[in-house]
Amino acid sequence: MKQYLMVALGLAALTGCSENAAAGNGKGGRPDALVRVAKVTSGPLPVTWTYMGEVRSMARAQLSVSEAGVVVDVRVREGDRVTRGDLLLRVDPNLARAQLVTAEAARRQTETEREQAERDAKRFDAAGRLAVPAAEIERARAEVASLEAQGKALEAQALEARVTMERHRITAPFAGLIARRFVDPGDWITAGARALELVADDSMEI
Repeated sequence: MKQYLMVALGLAALTGCSENAAAGNGKGGRPDALVRVAKVTSGPLPVTWTYMGEVRSMARAQLSVSEAGVVVDVRVREGDRVTRGDLLLRVDPNLARAQLVTAEAARRQTETEREQAERDAKRFDAAGRLAVPAAEIERARAEVASLEAQGKALEAQALEARVTMERHRITAPFAGLIARRFVDPGDWITAGARALELVADDSMEI
């Protein structure tokens, strides 16, 4: 009788284990763990460092005009790329232009008078002192010299007027990008006031 009881208990235990195993593999049980196998190799371990920084151009220029006046033309906007020598801005040069026209006209008139005085002096020299008084010959020579000096002075005035007209313009001193624009057409700008800011984009530093 004892032997039958022990056999029965053993069968019951096996049956319980089988049911528990079946229950664990079913929907209500814990899922099987996934295991990924990889080959272990030796090599350098990459390290990445992140820093905060600021990128700056090594060449930056605040551009201004040398003569006061009304801005009549702005040919660039912020972000535009320009090359060295490009015309960027113009200020009304009417006064300087009028001075140039006046100086050029006076220079041409003086040149005409000088040429006439030279012809007279040569004619007096050819006629000789018996036909023309010595004082007249000297006067003609002095007039030629005076007109030559006047012509040089007027030529200098014309050159100064041209330079003044150029001072009403802004050209790019180097290639780069327009970072800031401070004026618009119609604005009055004083000599030395900021008009544009130019930065070079071919040389940067962090």
